[in-house]
Amino acid sequence: MRAAHGQALADFYKLAALETDDCVVWPYARHRNGHGVVFLNGRTTRAHRAALLLRLAPPTVDSFALHGPCHNPACMNYRHLSWGDYLANAADKRRDGTNVCGEAHYHAKLSTADVAAIRTRYVSGEYQRDLAAAYGVNQGTISRIVNRRRRAIA
Repeated sequence: MRAAHGQALADFYKLAALETDDCVVWPYARHRNGHGVVFLNGRTTRAHRAALLLRLAPPTVDSFALHGPCHNPACMNYRHLSWGDYLANAADKRRDGTNVCGEAHYHAKLSTADVAAIRTRYVSGEYQRDLAAAYGVNQGTISRIVNRRRRAIA
């Protein structure tokens, strides 16, 4: 196992040093979202972030490593990456379709149809506690839905 880790680390430095405009895809372990992961300086980090740290100036405190023209999460070519803030990262996730929210989120208990039904039933006079019991969520969730602080639907 040590040899595999050592080889991955050696390959990381070789790949990070490449001067190319093509994608440099991390060939080893990946996070469930597709980003490469590497064990570097005693901790596991994302390969694209580590490559950016090696090649460009250090980020500010709350910076994110943003993917540029390729939008490939496994790419670690520093020419395809840049530092950005939370808002830029959120915009990238929306553009790439990787911002999982609403009923597509793995923790979601309610569908979009459920949310619409809850709002309709509430307006027609049903109590939040009764709606919570009917849908298997707590009353606070119902409150956020009916007050439009959660799960906006067009």
